[in-house]
Amino acid sequence: MVIGISFVLTGMIFLILGGLRIRWTTQFFEETAEQTLTRIIEYRNSKTRFYFLQLALLVIGLAAYVSSVITYLMNG
Repeated sequence: MVIGISFVLTGMIFLILGGLRIRWTTQFFEETAEQTLTRIIEYRNSKTRFYFLQLALLVIGLAAYVSSVITYLMNG
């Protein structure tokens, strides 16, 4: 149960520290429009990867928590 709660809390901390941070496209300034667009796409891709990490931590944590509750109820 502790492992599950730890994963969920870690996922939520990552969400609060990084996932909820918004950077508007007007904040990207590069020398050319093509470089600006490339930077925007790189930023989007990194946020997507980070989102999947957060999601994986939450799923692992919830699965561990639920499996510990089920095990307790089965062997209770």
